[in-house]
Amino acid sequence: MGHRRFLPQNLNFRKDKQHLDGCVERKNAPIKPVGTVIHQQFENIDVILGKNVDKLERRAGVEARKNNKGKSKDNLSARKDLQEFDIRQELWSDENRKYLPVSFVVTDLCRLFREIRSKVLDL
Repeated sequence: MGHRRFLPQNLNFRKDKQHLDGCVERKNAPIKPVGTVIHQQFENIDVILGKNVDKLERRAGVEARKNNKGKSKDNLSARKDLQEFDIRQELWSDENRKYLPVSFVVTDLCRLFREIRSKVLDL
């Protein structure tokens, strides 16, 4: 991998090919760049300083969801969005039904807890 070249030249670990990748490391470590060279490399890069707008928008969305306790985002328009994006076909709205199918089923989990509760432990 060449990572041993950063070690001192006289270290025996650089010559250990039996326990490592099968070769002796003879390359020298790369020369550390001077500050002026780094400055020249980054001189033409455009950087926008300031607050990240996307992060602020996400945070506002989280706060809005926290304030709407008891209200669900799982409604008819959300189901139509699923249909528009052609994902999760089992959750698409049906024109003939008044209620939409649930996105998850808790009955299996309840059945598991009921079975665990009914077991008698012999201590």
